[in-house]
Amino acid sequence: MSAPNRQVGMTLIELLAVIAIIMVVIALAVPNFASMLRSQRWAAAATALQNAIQRCQTFAVNGHQDHSIEFCTYPDNSAQYFRIEVESSVLESIPELNTYFRDQCDYYSLLLPIDWMNIFKAAGGQVQNETGTVWDRRPQMRFVWTGPKYDVNGWAWPWVHRVKDNFKVGEDIALPYSITVDNSTSTNLINYDKPPQTTLDIPQYGWDYTRDLRFSLTGTLVQAQNPEIVLMNTMGEHMRLQVLRSTGQLRKLSGLD
Repeated sequence: MSAPNRQVGMTLIELLAVIAIIMVVIALAVPNFASMLRSQRWAAAATALQNAIQRCQTFAVNGHQDHSIEFCTYPDNSAQYFRIEVESSVLESIPELNTYFRDQCDYYSLLLPIDWMNIFKAAGGQVQNETGTVWDRRPQMRFVWTGPKYDVNGWAWPWVHRVKDNFKVGEDIALPYSITVDNSTSTNLINYDKPPQTTLDIPQYGWDYTRDLRFSLTGTLVQAQNPEIVLMNTMGEHMRLQVLRSTGQLRKLSGLD
């Protein structure tokens, strides 16, 4: 008489026990994994800033002129990035020429800073409805820009001199997604190329609305005091980093809070 066949398989209790064990493992692993990703993201943010500083120092020393790091935001406000710019970034002002021509010059081309028009044209920009003399009021005149074009040589006053302009000299270095610079609490940062207030105020570096980390031709910060950069994420956590003027090295002042 043969033995009865026995079915090989799991009982309901065994299946539930396995599921319970898997759920416990997941419950223990997920927070640790999320914490690891968060730590790596913060470390990547500090590394991005340090890389931008080192590249900016290299450009300043090799180029024998001031360079700066600006904190820029992508057009969709998804994340920030560090842009390295040369001292004479007049081309940075080009997208604002129509506004400046309207608000500060009252449509008189004679009131435009003397070198901007020439550099604008040398960069490939087009001036529409440029009719009449510089003494005429020309509200129909428009500046059309499809750039940027780098390493532009343009005539400037006096006419025997030329101006070389690098709108951007290094690649953009992005911060990790969800981490940005908290400009409201960052200290010792200065906007070295703020918009001109009058037509007589010719900016040295072009103009924009962001504060800078500016390095001299010796690779040291122009700021009088060590700047403090505060990074924040969408969860409201902050990390404070200090940039040492003499070396450009980062020093962590505080962890996450």
